[in-house]
Amino acid sequence: MTPQPLPAPRAVLFDLDGTLADSEPLIARLQLEVLAANGHSIAEGDMAPLTGSPFPEKMIALKVPQPHEAMDEQYRARYAAELAATSEIEGAGILLSLLSERGIASAIVSNKVEDGARRLITALGWDEYCAVIVGRDSAADGTRKPRPGPAFHALAKLGLAAVESVFVGDSAADMTCGKQAGCAAVIGLTVTHPEKELRAAGATHICDSLADVSALLVPASSA
Repeated sequence: MTPQPLPAPRAVLFDLDGTLADSEPLIARLQLEVLAANGHSIAEGDMAPLTGSPFPEKMIALKVPQPHEAMDEQYRARYAAELAATSEIEGAGILLSLLSERGIASAIVSNKVEDGARRLITALGWDEYCAVIVGRDSAADGTRKPRPGPAFHALAKLGLAAVESVFVGDSAADMTCGKQAGCAAVIGLTVTHPEKELRAAGATHICDSLADVSALLVPASSA
């Protein structure tokens, strides 16, 4: 059964990697290469469940010895040199354009550092659509997803309450962030993580594609 469209939000808070940008394959490859160059052989399958987490957190989970910060800096330098090759998740540009046409603000709430998120948005040609970009280093308290701080930070910049917004992401961290922030709806996109995991973390709606997300949001906004 086709889900009923949601009441029109005033803003949509989007995760970036794996939700709008098909950046996860590049991220995983570069992180594995940096680990290998530093003498740490990690299987791709062991890294996969950690998709969406910052590289230092992945290294802690994988029990990679310090220095994590040095390897993170190596990764970020390599990623900056190659991020222009990143493509969008199918339908991302169309969705952002449709929301903009209907006066619905789009904000990025990412666990990337803010500068990296901004450079990726520019590379994808979305500067005009993204009213606010929040990274893991944007908020003064330094919180990151799954905590709700980054969502609150984006909403404060937009001048909106959480109940006026919808959160869209592809990971448990995104779902928890949106739920704890009090967003009116939390949409889980099954690109990198399964429905069961997203539901358990707080997803109110599940979509298999951004076209499905559009079907939930755009008809309501144009009614």
